[in-house]
Amino acid sequence: MNLDDYTRVRLHRDEGDDDTDYINASIIKGLKLPSKYIASQGPTPHTTNDFWQMVWEQEVSIIVMLTGLKEKGTVKCYQYWPVNTDEQKYGNLTLKLTGETVLADFTTRYFEMK
Repeated sequence: MNLDDYTRVRLHRDEGDDDTDYINASIIKGLKLPSKYIASQGPTPHTTNDFWQMVWEQEVSIIVMLTGLKEKGTVKCYQYWPVNTDEQKYGNLTLKLTGETVLADFTTRYFEMK
């Protein structure tokens, strides 16, 4: 994904934090304001904490994943969410799977984040 510096999402960092504010994600304006969307590369094991930080900071309520974790035997995306109802830490955030509905063509998952 090529990012325009004007539309890219910036992570909030505390003063003195050596981590970069960069995440491979860009804001896309919706047709009707104030709607907006974020297009993001699927997280890797090293960027999962940043992904969930972005979700928290940008107040994302719906995540649409357009690829499978594996397609034709090739890993396409790291599994960036917990697989059971145990709480899992991602940086300073805690995520818990609270529900899951599996249908033929898609799966809906519900999370609690704090």
